[in-house]
Amino acid sequence: MANSFYRTYKIEGIDCAACASQVESTLQKLDSVHTVSLDFMAKRLHVTISTDEASVLSAWNQIEKKVMSVEPDVKLTTETNTPGYRMKRPSLDVFTIIRFGIALVFLGISFFVESSFQFFILIGSYVVSGYDVVLKSLRNIARGNIFDEYFLMTLATIAAFVIGEPHEAVAVMLFYQVGEFFQNYAVNRSRISISDLMDMRNEITHVLENGRLTDVPSEQVPIGTTFIVKAGQRIPLDAVVTKGTSLIDMKALTGESIPVRVNTGDTLLSGSINSEAPLEAISTASYEDSTAGRIIDLMEHATKQKARPERFVTTFARYYTPIVVIGAVLMALIGSIVTSDTEQWVYRSLVFLVISCPCALVVSIPMGFFGGIGAAARLHVMIKGSVHLSSLAKASTVVFDKTGTITTGEFALQDIFTVPNSKYPTQRLLQLAASVELHSHHPLAKALVEASREPLLQASEITEYSGQGIAALVDGMHIVLGNRNMLETYGIEIDEQMVPEGLYMAIDNRVEASLRIGDKLKERVSETIEDLQRLGISRIAIISGDRNEHVRSIAEQSSIEEYYGQLLPDQKVIKVQQLRSDVTKGTVVYVGDGMNDAPVLAVSDVGIAMGAIGSEAAIEASDIVVMNDDVSKVVDAIEVSRLTSRIVLQNIIGALSIKFVVMALGLFGITSLWAAVFADTGVALLAVLNSLRPLLAVKRMDARHM
Repeated sequence: MANSFYRTYKIEGIDCAACASQVESTLQKLDSVHTVSLDFMAKRLHVTISTDEASVLSAWNQIEKKVMSVEPDVKLTTETNTPGYRMKRPSLDVFTIIRFGIALVFLGISFFVESSFQFFILIGSYVVSGYDVVLKSLRNIARGNIFDEYFLMTLATIAAFVIGEPHEAVAVMLFYQVGEFFQNYAVNRSRISISDLMDMRNEITHVLENGRLTDVPSEQVPIGTTFIVKAGQRIPLDAVVTKGTSLIDMKALTGESIPVRVNTGDTLLSGSINSEAPLEAISTASYEDSTAGRIIDLMEHATKQKARPERFVTTFARYYTPIVVIGAVLMALIGSIVTSDTEQWVYRSLVFLVISCPCALVVSIPMGFFGGIGAAARLHVMIKGSVHLSSLAKASTVVFDKTGTITTGEFALQDIFTVPNSKYPTQRLLQLAASVELHSHHPLAKALVEASREPLLQASEITEYSGQGIAALVDGMHIVLGNRNMLETYGIEIDEQMVPEGLYMAIDNRVEASLRIGDKLKERVSETIEDLQRLGISRIAIISGDRNEHVRSIAEQSSIEEYYGQLLPDQKVIKVQQLRSDVTKGTVVYVGDGMNDAPVLAVSDVGIAMGAIGSEAAIEASDIVVMNDDVSKVVDAIEVSRLTSRIVLQNIIGALSIKFVVMALGLFGITSLWAAVFADTGVALLAVLNSLRPLLAVKRMDARHM
């Protein structure tokens, strides 16, 4: 019986996006492979196989051999074999720079020597600058791979020698290599820049055992281990403080700029920084299951699920190169037959060969999404895949859960409605109510006690009715606070024309007021709703299990016109499904706090969990995780996703347009091989730089939260 098995490989030594695409398509043809995704930017190969238990090892071996047959220079390691893995920081290859310099000098000298020596100098320049390209092309030909960039570049430049254009042959090879060099350097720098934003690990833990400190790799520290975190160090593992007090900087996790005071018994989250004094703590999670480990794992696998543009480019590249190469051959043959000018038409076909490599297109799309996901991470918004980022960019409807999402979850007195001609001032009514509620265990009681500005009075004969209210004697008056059932128990009549529904307050058997108590609205909620409307979100709604009047009050405070209250969890699912069915264009985004929200997060097009820093369940259930309670991060996420989508579209249109324009010019003999090289490596470099724009936009968004 076949079972599914999953493995992630780290893949080093693959610098060509088109080659990565070829590895992916080759593995897809294997019978044992169920799904495969090669993330060129994160240097990860995700593979799911479907086979029986006895064949698992041979299936993995087959996959590894197949990868090596396509790209012999790559190095594959499973994630479990490389603890503490970090991307290598790129450096300029001095040998390569010297090699290119020598080739350039030879090319320059060739213009000033006699023709008899000129050819040999140009051959020397060609060998120095492009020997590795030629060797790779020969090796690939031996494996039957004739449509890769190395073969195409070798064929084009050698053909240029043959038709009497040796200077152009050397120049094209040299500038192709220089372009590839800077493109790879830019891509690797981008990888590191984005990865550094998310790097919150401390790979060494100072374990305390028998009064001595020992440095132990964090991934080897078991749960229940006592360790020390020195001042200024990043906390390596989730833990509980057992001794000491200090200030903890949570900025890397939540963006919160004010340090949090922790004492004995308080929780520590890995990735935060101990900024004041040493702490002794006991670990409560392993390295990989701690907060920082889960976040890093989330980001490292973020591009595993590919968005539609990525899938399009992969399919397009599969057919683009063969078609262009065939077009180049036909152009040379037909043009030579029709005009008898073989040399001219061969030259024109070489332009097609140089431009037939799809690298500029293939690298620009994942780079665009990688930049967007990295920018969102800088804003403490973790997007679990480019497919979710792409869906968020199309958002037309945003649905908020109420409690814990746009409200704090803490109750506060919102209003007091007194009956006409009441003899009690508002502050006196509040003083009496707070004096009674001081003796209640109900969550609403605290809100009334905190709201009173007057000294509280002594209460006696206190009687509390579970789920209904409380009664007591205060200052010689009989006070009843509760719902309709509570007052009816005491035979007190309620005239709804006198006071609206709420927490009724009766004094000596007469209703004097009703009090409205509800959740506190979070900061920036109203501004967030305005920003969403500015972004063109056509429908904004609140759904909640709370009573309708409470939901209506929050909706009014936050300027949201559509709201639905008194919904059970399954009714929330049905309501979101109804909202989805109403949408003809765009996607439905659900924003919750991750508590009991999993079913609703699942049925929405994009599920966003707010404040899910320590909630493994919320991280699992959602598509996007906001690591703090700032609701305005939803706006940031949408802005980043839309900017990223525009950049991806710009990269696609730009790369294709320039390639097709150069092809058209080449067909009519108007352009040269130099322009073709720019249309390949130059455009790829521009696309990489364009993909970094979301990281610049982050500074503007950060300023908005200050």
